[in-house]
Amino acid sequence: IAATKRLLADQRVRYLIVGGFNTVFSLGIFTAVELLFGHALDQFGLIPLVISYSIAIPVAFLLHRKIVFQVKGGNAWLDFGRFVLTNGVGFGLNFVLLPITQIVTGLPPVIAQPLTQVFVVIVTYFMHKHFSFRRKTSDTSDAAVDSDKSPVNQAEPH
Repeated sequence: IAATKRLLADQRVRYLIVGGFNTVFSLGIFTAVELLFGHALDQFGLIPLVISYSIAIPVAFLLHRKIVFQVKGGNAWLDFGRFVLTNGVGFGLNFVLLPITQIVTGLPPVIAQPLTQVFVVIVTYFMHKHFSFRRKTSDTSDAAVDSDKSPVNQAEPH
């Protein structure tokens, strides 16, 4: 139990767990829509991608805010706006990479999508950490907690 607590104290581990859940959740939605409607919607699975992002983002926000970055107080709507912007960048990357991955590899959308997610997950982790849930130095009481239990971005000017 102590080892589990130590492991869960690391923000990166919490990000991987929550991100893993959200990825499976989002991929489940994507796959269901793609398999149910497939080429009737579009050739590259972009409409299922939009649908899955639209459903998964609010769920992901709540989990990231409460579990990963452990934000308390502050302006939840501002955090949500930043979270959506960050996920918009991830969505844009995914939107571009999904068809490219399919064309280059010849894989169907259901297989190509998880491959594109690897890159998107890495990019969005840093964006969430330094943008979505950042706090000003003077606002340490509501700061997102980093893996070493110190407020995120304290040394960075804002």
